[in-house]
Amino acid sequence: MNRQLHIVCFDTPFPPDCGQSIEAFEKISALHKNGVKIHLHCFEHCEQSHNELNNYCDHIQIHHQKNISEVADSLNKDSFPVLIENIHSPSILHLIKAQQRKIILRVRSENICTQKKNFVHKILPIRLLRPPKEETVSLPPEFLYACISPRDVEFLQQKHRLTNVEYLPPFISWQTIKSKTGTGNFCLYHADLSDKANERMAFWLVEKIFSEIRFPFIIAGKNPSRRIDKLANLYSHVCIISNPTKREIDELVQKAHINIVPSFQPGKIYKLLHSLFEGRHCITNEIAVENTDLARVCHIANNTRSKIEIIKKLMNMPFTEHEIEYRRKILLPEYSNQKNIAILLNWLYK
Repeated sequence: MNRQLHIVCFDTPFPPDCGQSIEAFEKISALHKNGVKIHLHCFEHCEQSHNELNNYCDHIQIHHQKNISEVADSLNKDSFPVLIENIHSPSILHLIKAQQRKIILRVRSENICTQKKNFVHKILPIRLLRPPKEETVSLPPEFLYACISPRDVEFLQQKHRLTNVEYLPPFISWQTIKSKTGTGNFCLYHADLSDKANERMAFWLVEKIFSEIRFPFIIAGKNPSRRIDKLANLYSHVCIISNPTKREIDELVQKAHINIVPSFQPGKIYKLLHSLFEGRHCITNEIAVENTDLARVCHIANNTRSKIEIIKKLMNMPFTEHEIEYRRKILLPEYSNQKNIAILLNWLYK
C-alpha cells in the first residue's frame, strides 16, 4: 500500500529534547515504521537535524518562517493527507485545499487559550503576536482536531462547537517501565532553568521546602543563573547540575528517590511521564494530572506544607515491585505508541 503524508512542523522535531519535539519525532518514527512515506515541512534548518530526519522522511522541505503561502502551495500540489503539528500561524488552515483529503491538526494544551482569548490567537507564540484584535478566526470544521488531552477535546467542543474532535494520547520515548526498586539518596527537580517560570519554581523549592528538609536535593537543567547557584551554595545539601546531557538526565531520574515534577498548566506531562516510566516516587500537583489517570501513580501536593509532609513520609520508604506493576497497568495501555499510531493511521487512511 502506497501511503504518503505531509507533516507540517513549525519547529524542527529533532533533537527530541522537549515535549513538542519528542511527540513529533516519536510520531514520525512510528509512521515510518508503518510504511508511510513522509513529506516533512519545517521552518528552521540544522544540518544534524536534517541528516537524522532523512532516515525517516522521503522528502524534507525547509520553508521561510513568514511565507505561509509557500507551505500551502506545496501541500496543494497533491491530495496526500496532511498532519499539522504545533501550528504558529492560523492563516495556513484556510489556505490548504481540503477536498478529497484528510487534514489533522494536533492540538496541545499549551496552545489552548484561557477563557478570555480565542484558541487561534493563543496558538501563536508570544514572540510572534501582534497586539490582539477583537476578532475570532474560525477553525475549519472539516479538519480533524486530534487533542493531546480530554480537557482539550471538551474545550474545542464547547467553546468552538466543533464536532470533529478526538483524543489521542501523546507519543512518548518511554514504552517500558524502567523504574528501579529500593531507595535513592536524593530528590530531583529538572527543567530548563533559562525559563523564568522554571527558575522561580527552583527558588521556591529551595527556599520553602528544602530549607525545612535536610535531604539531598539536586536541581538539574539548562543554563542555571548565577542567582540560583548562589542560593544553592547557602545549603550544603542542595546542588546544581548545569546543562546535563540527555543520558545524564535519564540517570538522575532513575537514581533519584523522589522526582518532583510540578506543572504550571494542564496537559504538559512529558517530564511527569518520564519520571513515572523511569523513576521512583513522583510528586506533582493537581493541575498536572487534571483529567488523566496519572494521579493514581503519583503523590499529589498542592502547597508547601503538603509537599514537606509527603517528602518526609517518602524519604525512608522503598519503592516496590508492586508499585512498578501498578504503573504498568495504568501507563502502558494509555501511552502505547503502537496502539496510538494505529488510531492515527485509521483516521488518515480509512
